[in-house]
Amino acid sequence: MGYFTKWGDGAYDINPVADLTVTEIYAFLRHLGAPEAILTKAPSAALFDGQTDEAEMGVTYAAIDRYLETGEANDADKAIIERMHKATQHKRHMPLVYVDTELL
Repeated sequence: MGYFTKWGDGAYDINPVADLTVTEIYAFLRHLGAPEAILTKAPSAALFDGQTDEAEMGVTYAAIDRYLETGEANDADKAIIERMHKATQHKRHMPLVYVDTELL
């Protein structure tokens, strides 16, 4: 989906959970014994009071995970997921760099 802030929460040198779905992350947190308050709190970028990721995106993490795992989604969810994935493609690549070849 690309729902993260480029060079903000998306700035890291290593991301050992990048290939996990949200469902898998929560299962891992349960395995580690994370507090219930963390497990039941709605994911949020805390951009404003009451903001949640799912409301902001217009699709649930469960629907996203289902689409990732099975390729199945209702038409509305599929359209949102594919539109956001395409629109955030730039976040999954290193920035372009200008190189003056005359200086090489």
